[in-house]
Amino acid sequence: MSSLDSPTPSGGPLEFDLEEIRPQQHVVVCKWDRELVNALLEITSHLYVVLDDYDIDHSNPDWDILERVERVYRVREFDSIEGIASVAADLSLQGVEIDRIISFTEFSQFGAGYLGVLLEVDTHDTMRHVSYRDKRIMKSRVQKAGVQTATWRSVGDRSRNRDVMRVREDLKFPIVLKPASGSGTINTRTVASQSDLRTVP
Repeated sequence: MSSLDSPTPSGGPLEFDLEEIRPQQHVVVCKWDRELVNALLEITSHLYVVLDDYDIDHSNPDWDILERVERVYRVREFDSIEGIASVAADLSLQGVEIDRIISFTEFSQFGAGYLGVLLEVDTHDTMRHVSYRDKRIMKSRVQKAGVQTATWRSVGDRSRNRDVMRVREDLKFPIVLKPASGSGTINTRTVASQSDLRTVP
């Protein structure tokens, strides 16, 4: 069985357990983590590591440890479709069938998920990786699970009057505008009234 893992704090629904890894499994790790890579090398020699420029420049990857993995890939960033597709192409051309992809940071979720789709690792839910970063998909799934969330609307293009009018009609002001994807409160704004909606940059 193949899977895409996204470790979460203890007790989370996608908690990653090293005991689930088997020696014959081929595993991709997205992002550098010394302890994780060392622990996986104790279990399987079929380990592939994908690093991005941030890992190289700021995370001090241990090249002695990385010499022990099957292959190391470097992408500009995990949101780079071209970079992730190149990793998938190389693995495919080598005839490697990946059993698991481990993505343990928010910023590697899109890339790891896309890699899983390309390599057919996670075929039962091809949008799962998107739901980790896209607030619309995340809220929709949380609502379907029975968790109450704030009323929200998605605006495709705020220059379209129809899209803006729908927000004005459906939501009570003040409202909070957030980008569909992103982390924390980056580019999040509070809009006090309907007249202020069009003036938001």
